[in-house]
Amino acid sequence: MKKVYLHIGPHKTGSTYIQKALYENKIQLQEAGLNYPSDEYTQNFAHHRLAELYFTKKFVQAQALLKNLIGDNTDDIILSSENFDRLDSVSVNQLKQDLSCYNTKIIFFSRRISDLLVSNWQEDVKHGYTLSWGEYAYKHILKPFQSNVINKNKILDVYADSFGVESIIILDYSFYEYAKRDIFIELLSLIDVKIEFRKDKNVQINKSLAYARIELIRALNSMYSHSNKKVNHFVRTAFLDYVKNNPNCSDVAAVEDIIKEGYTEVNMGSAFTIKHLDNLFIGKYGNNIIETTSYEDVEKTYLLPDSDWIFNPIASSKTERLKGNIDNFYEKVLKI
Repeated sequence: MKKVYLHIGPHKTGSTYIQKALYENKIQLQEAGLNYPSDEYTQNFAHHRLAELYFTKKFVQAQALLKNLIGDNTDDIILSSENFDRLDSVSVNQLKQDLSCYNTKIIFFSRRISDLLVSNWQEDVKHGYTLSWGEYAYKHILKPFQSNVINKNKILDVYADSFGVESIIILDYSFYEYAKRDIFIELLSLIDVKIEFRKDKNVQINKSLAYARIELIRALNSMYSHSNKKVNHFVRTAFLDYVKNNPNCSDVAAVEDIIKEGYTEVNMGSAFTIKHLDNLFIGKYGNNIIETTSYEDVEKTYLLPDSDWIFNPIASSKTERLKGNIDNFYEKVLKI
């Protein structure tokens, strides 16, 4: 029976890198017996359109697209979108039915919960969110079992209920990061595919911004949201383009220095909520993890911004002036 590997992410576990590597090595992969299908709906090298159709319960369209992607070839198939982590039980059950003729394996990358929390906060700010780090963390810690970010079981349970626990394969992203091993190579090894793969070490995909810069973008998001302007990722784009065109802008450097002065040390490894969620995850899915180590025992401290910096009159005035300086770019280039 033909295998379908469904890589469901989740977010912030190297999915974009994996998808780009799969897309750019399509020919070699197909020669090795693995098909990474694409068509006009394959957005950013991934199958986000397919995930979106199942998420919005447009099942007839989803079935047509799925059939088009899988086709009649005899190769094993790999489909990838981190947006599959958003599907509820109804959508996953439908996906299970649509893949009933195939031996389906669910591929999930597990990452240290504290890293996920910080990284997802950064990503949300890049897309227009206005919650400070403290507010964001509190939101997820307050209702941990409802959080797709810190409660891995919330995502996996939906797939386990439909496809079975035995269908789930978990790769430890944090272990590979800690051991400096390439997650794409580890993925290929898992599904027993060997190709000549050369990684371009100069290319960084979805690179994280420094915490001070993220915090400054968050403040700008808030300012623009209160001026009735469209926010999402456009504020970040306008800001970064402004900085690129004005590399010596003293206001940016001055504000970021003030933000750094207010950094707070955060160590979440011993937090009861996180330890409890880790125990639940290992208790149910520990046997599904391909390889891991005791990296969780390594103390990791984060230096994260406190939102009080905005009350500094110098920082406040410089941020206001910075917003004024990028307004022309914002209006002229983005036409918002």
